[in-house]
Amino acid sequence: MREPLDMLHPDNPVHHVSMLKSVQSTATTNLAENAIGAYIRHKLGSILYLTSNKGVAKIRSSSAIDVLIDHAGLADLLKPISDRSKRKSADTSYYKEFSGGVKLLMSSYNSIGDLKSNTFHFIIKDEWDEAPVELKDQGDVEGIIHGRTMGVRNYKILDISTPSRLETSRIYKSFLEGDQRYYYVPCPICGEMQVFALKGGDKDYGLTFSREKDAKTGHKILIPETVRYICQYCRGEFHESKKAEMLRNGEWRPTSTPSDV
Repeated sequence: MREPLDMLHPDNPVHHVSMLKSVQSTATTNLAENAIGAYIRHKLGSILYLTSNKGVAKIRSSSAIDVLIDHAGLADLLKPISDRSKRKSADTSYYKEFSGGVKLLMSSYNSIGDLKSNTFHFIIKDEWDEAPVELKDQGDVEGIIHGRTMGVRNYKILDISTPSRLETSRIYKSFLEGDQRYYYVPCPICGEMQVFALKGGDKDYGLTFSREKDAKTGHKILIPETVRYICQYCRGEFHESKKAEMLRNGEWRPTSTPSDV
């Protein structure tokens, strides 16, 4: 996640980062939350965090953002923006204020009213595929969200989601509009760079395994010791123990030209 994280710094010319991911791939933790911490610590600007509904936002605030603040040395920065408001709470489930004029608002795609009259330097659209196409009497959700950056020169927008139906997927559309970067890793046998894939269909390479019939249930079950990866080029086989080294020596490679260039 190092390169995508670097792109979220205001000095980087990229404005929009989209992470099309698999389920439980730690993108929210390693990418979004790291960036939130950096924006708070270095006073880089205010943050808007959006997710599917306010219940999820509240859980995320309690289980992740509060933990981040407590254990990343950010608690001392938590305070009302205005010194006059001594009795004002700078720390609620959905809204937090920090020194340096930084604010963090947690909301949902169905609560667009929360966004009015607010400008944000960094917007996170978590589980972007869960957003509705339009809100009644409000118009396009994406347009409303992006409008919150109009007064900012070096704004950042981060889309994170597991795709649902490709025909209607917001994150897939966002990915196609970018330079479509994939993470290439070297084969530990031949050294050729490639993208991790699942074996099957027209591919005779990728992650594969064998199965056997369970004597009790009759269902086919995976045989753990047979899990292996077949190289796309040399067709050599290797196991999970090689994965960490491959990831350390990998690199992001663009495969297209962004639509806004």
